Amino acid sequence: MLDYGAVGEMAKKEKPQIIVCGASAYPRTIDFAAFQEIADDVGAVCMADIAHIAGLVATGLHPTSVAWSITPPTHPQDPPRAPRRASMCNADLGVAMDQAVFPGMQGGPLIHHNGKSMSVRRRPSGLRSGISNKQIVKNAKSLAETLMNNGLRLVSGGTDNHLMLLDLRSGHHRS
Repeated sequence: MLDYGAVGEMAKKEKPQIIVCGASAYPRTIDFAAFQEIADDVGAVCMADIAHIAGLVATGLHPTSVAWSITPPTHPQDPPRAPRRASMCNADLGVAMDQAVFPGMQGGPLIHHNGKSMSVRRRPSGLRSGISNKQIVKNAKSLAETLMNNGLRLVSGGTDNHLMLLDLRSGHHRS
């Protein structure tokens, strides 16, 4: 489980210019507001990497971090029902992100794959209802419970999203 107090102490000590939060394999809810508060306390920019939970964020099944910056998926199989190669942020950051990303960082022959900024008021089509994402989370929680009931240990003791991590170290599961 993330220790936001420890993160805050580390930020005060190191004084970073940017704090990147998020994870590719974190099965619990991430408190992006806590990360933003830590960043504000030390004068850093907060960027949330939500590549694996973008679909859940867009449908309201995970807290958003759109008040600051987000980097959603680059591969369609990563998160459930999420847009490909897009950056979401508030409207104020959108123009700056568009100018920084294209054409400088992503300009090239495959223009249709380039990232675009989406303001808070826009959501990708197909993400509005969240019905299938709700089922994905429900199924993941059921699978996590079944795995634990059958003697497997999950890192963090379960899941709040579609991800889970098995602890396969010796002695932490039945043979």
